[in-house]
Amino acid sequence: MRNFLKPGIFLILVLAFVIRLGYFFAGSGQSITDRAPWEYQKLAVHLLKDGVYSYDGKTPSAFRLPLYPFFLDAIYRTTGDASYKATAQIFLVQILINCLSVFFLYQIALSFFSSSTAFWASLLFALNPTQIGLIFTVGPETLQTLQCVLIAWAALWTLKGPTSIGRWSILGLAIGLSLLAKSTFLVLPIFLVLFFHFILKIRVPYKGMLVLFLCSYLPLLPWIIRNERQLGRVVVFEDGMGWHALYQGTNGVRGVPDLDLPEPLKTYFFTKDPRIGPVSKEMAIEQINGHPWRYAKFCIERFNYIWFHGDWAEHALRLKDSFYDYVSHGAWFAAIGRAFAKILELVFMAAALWGIYAGWIFPEAEILFAIVFYMNIHLLTQGEPRYTAPVIPCLCILASLGFKDIFSRIKKTS
Repeated sequence: MRNFLKPGIFLILVLAFVIRLGYFFAGSGQSITDRAPWEYQKLAVHLLKDGVYSYDGKTPSAFRLPLYPFFLDAIYRTTGDASYKATAQIFLVQILINCLSVFFLYQIALSFFSSSTAFWASLLFALNPTQIGLIFTVGPETLQTLQCVLIAWAALWTLKGPTSIGRWSILGLAIGLSLLAKSTFLVLPIFLVLFFHFILKIRVPYKGMLVLFLCSYLPLLPWIIRNERQLGRVVVFEDGMGWHALYQGTNGVRGVPDLDLPEPLKTYFFTKDPRIGPVSKEMAIEQINGHPWRYAKFCIERFNYIWFHGDWAEHALRLKDSFYDYVSHGAWFAAIGRAFAKILELVFMAAALWGIYAGWIFPEAEILFAIVFYMNIHLLTQGEPRYTAPVIPCLCILASLGFKDIFSRIKKTS
């Protein structure tokens, strides 16, 4: 709390809150009247009104993990408004959660790096258009970002005491909590153990590994039990959607082109039929075996897409058309704005990459790199930039390290 009162972080928090609130009153936080209800909203509304975790209030579903729908349910119960069109209260809570991520990021950078790194990293995060834009969607990204910040803190804390069983358990619980929102960090515990052993040259105690795995996966047990009782099947994560994402990745898909899906997947997708999993798995394996180099090409192409297309122009300036479209229509101010936002986005990512290089001598920076590197698991599926949004706080610290190293080199040269 003493750090909370420091002028640097206090001003950044005020700036972050004002910017996000400005977006809210500029229209991002208004009730949605021109689109269908968000998928997570359906689950939360029926959970509240019918007491059933389902899309129709009758048929139990396991197509989405429960943490974010339960989060929405808590908001609805508190405000008393469970209308599909009432999204303002959701966005306001997500603004506060995102500001909390800014604060925790500052604490992490201050504790494990330096005060200047903490200031610039939290400022970069406060101004990041991708994070600001995703606040105003009814999806788990804002919640996942906070979870990723907690995972990063727990991993860095464990680095300082790798023989402590308690620290490994805290790291496991942070990962386990995230697995209740999305299955992204499914194999992160194994990845981190290998990273500690082979890259950091730190031997993880067997008890530490056991506690890490138990604390990471035991939080899923109530969800698994619920699925077995209500569905008659053991469903650990999303019911078939993981295999479906892999299938779409074998076709070079970006996002979810629902209308282009072949039958029977199209019917299964819209009706939330659990048969989508086995069929998608079979078709994915067939595609990979039949065209392995094409699938590899799709994965490589997605690297550029998920890391260097954060839609800064769309989120910050509401410029949704391409640079060439604006030029062809003579909209030069829009074209310049689009180009400027893209250049800033590329500079940020370039600084983060340089920060990985410059900070590699510090184990703390290596841990952040490990978490960012792990997110490349989305290259295998139909990855989108929002899938990697939770690691933006880690990228902000790395970018801060990168900028500091570049400026110090320029200063020495001059």
